[in-house]
Amino acid sequence: MPAPSDLPPELLARPFTLSQARSLGVARKVLRGQRFRRPFGGVYLSACVPETIEVRADAARLLLPAGAVSHHTAAQLRHLPLPHDGLIHATVPPGTPRPEIGGIAVHTRPFAGSVTELDGRPVVTPDRNFLELAGHLNLLDLVVLGDAMVRRGRVTVNQLHDITHSATRQHGATLARRATTLVLPRVDSPMETRSRLMLVLAGLPCPEPGLKVLDEDGQWVATLDPEWQRHFGRRWATESW
Repeated sequence: MPAPSDLPPELLARPFTLSQARSLGVARKVLRGQRFRRPFGGVYLSACVPETIEVRADAARLLLPAGAVSHHTAAQLRHLPLPHDGLIHATVPPGTPRPEIGGIAVHTRPFAGSVTELDGRPVVTPDRNFLELAGHLNLLDLVVLGDAMVRRGRVTVNQLHDITHSATRQHGATLARRATTLVLPRVDSPMETRSRLMLVLAGLPCPEPGLKVLDEDGQWVATLDPEWQRHFGRRWATESW
């Protein structure tokens, strides 16, 4: 049996299928044992390669027809905050066969220009990602996601407004439109979003996040987070929510 150093370098750096291994002269029996593992049925991975979300997405794509990474997985690839469901999600065009593979969720939807490239992978655009996740997240988690997208420059509030109001029949569209009215720029963390929503949903005024305080020369002094200046006669701010 070949030693690890005798194996093709392509098999030691990324996921691969049995047919790819055979094309490189490696038999199935070589892939047995502790040197390789199988993230999904029919896909192999060197035990030396950490099984990150990027690696798992690449492994899943080897088993799927043409499509794009979507839903939870697309958000994870962008390092956005949301609950993880343990699956790899991908979307394929209508009429494309949807294989049933353990650990992979395959969705069907027309793409219509809503796919971009992220580190060499086809991934749904951030605004489409927000809309499709509205069918899987609750209001709080969806606003957390939207705040993070806007803060990191992935999308604007206007873009979220446009896509959620143009998709009237998609599952979760009503929730997406409500969440969009609560998404704000300059929000620094998921906990800040959650604290703000607790106040707003309880009927209190919405605090303004990330308000910059400048001195007489226009130089930055501090950032108040959150802040109620516009709702009261004087400034009431909390610095640790």
